[in-house]
Amino acid sequence: MTCLCVRCGAVQPHLYLRYPHGSVLSVPCEACSSPTTTTPSSSVNHKQAADPYVENDGLVVFLDLILVKPRAFRHLLFNRPVLEYEKHSSNNPRLAAAAAAAAKKDADGIQFCPSLAVPDSAAWLRAVRSFMAVQLVDSFLRWYYLCAHLPTTFLNSSQRPYNPHPLFESWVKGFDSRDILHSYLLVVAAVTTEALTLLITVTSFLTILVALRTRFRRFLADSQDKAVTAAAPFKPYLVVNALLLANVSTLFLLSLVLLWQAGQDPNERTVAKAHHRHQPISTSFEIKLGLDSLADRLLDWQPDHVVRHLVAGLSSGVSLAVVLPRAPMMTTASILAGWAASALVRSFTLLPSSSGDGAALTAEGRFARPFFCPSELN
Repeated sequence: MTCLCVRCGAVQPHLYLRYPHGSVLSVPCEACSSPTTTTPSSSVNHKQAADPYVENDGLVVFLDLILVKPRAFRHLLFNRPVLEYEKHSSNNPRLAAAAAAAAKKDADGIQFCPSLAVPDSAAWLRAVRSFMAVQLVDSFLRWYYLCAHLPTTFLNSSQRPYNPHPLFESWVKGFDSRDILHSYLLVVAAVTTEALTLLITVTSFLTILVALRTRFRRFLADSQDKAVTAAAPFKPYLVVNALLLANVSTLFLLSLVLLWQAGQDPNERTVAKAHHRHQPISTSFEIKLGLDSLADRLLDWQPDHVVRHLVAGLSSGVSLAVVLPRAPMMTTASILAGWAASALVRSFTLLPSSSGDGAALTAEGRFARPFFCPSELN
């Protein structure tokens, strides 16, 4: 894994300078620096920092990640693993000796860091840890809205969940005595299966397309007697880490929505919606603005759908564009293929696609509750 400039993506041998008194300064990037401006009195060369995040706290990176900035993805995908590996290597005598031997020092004691190569095994281990954390949070969001966050009117006999399908009736009856922990573990299993399908589909799709593109470029170079430009090898774990980072902004926004809605009574929102829909609206307003249909759409609008589809799609596209620049068709096609595969898996796991307020009131939510939710909540 090589370090990159977070602005232009150029390869950087080092990220920062560490001075003897302990201060850290980002190394300037020569590729994206402006040319020298010469004046009669002086000459100025404006240089841009290769990775200004090394001088800032992690909160700055997190905010830029929520704002879906490509430079935040470049830092977290390429530079942050090297920095963390260098930090942990100080506790390992063998790695510490290698780092000390590789460090370049001048007479003033300035260190150019880091100069370590992160092995693929460490990158895959980081991906596994991130995957587990993301799925636990996503599973809780889906379980909470499906099983716990319900209006009391939903539990009336006339509004009980649908009976399970005959194919699943014997399966559901075997979990009649399940508690909240078993219910949550069922949701975790369903969410993990869906996420694994998405990651495997997108990674496999891009791996095949990159291999075909590389072979096609070699064929064109051989036919035209041209040398093939050496490109950085494709790393599948970068795709996995990119998709997991894309979920951070989605889950953060969904968590904020959950905190906002958790303080409200679901019964009050249900009554408010029903009361507002029956309020008379003047004919002139109906003709001019169509406020009645607009109000219904705003009341039925769920932030979860927008966050999970719009924000998640935007974040996934930006993160994959960082891994594979100048390949928009490949990244878009891989995301669509992953969504289609996860939707197919979701049709077998029976877990609703949405996790927002009112997810349990939908048709798929009523169908999934007898299987996923605890017995005392059914």
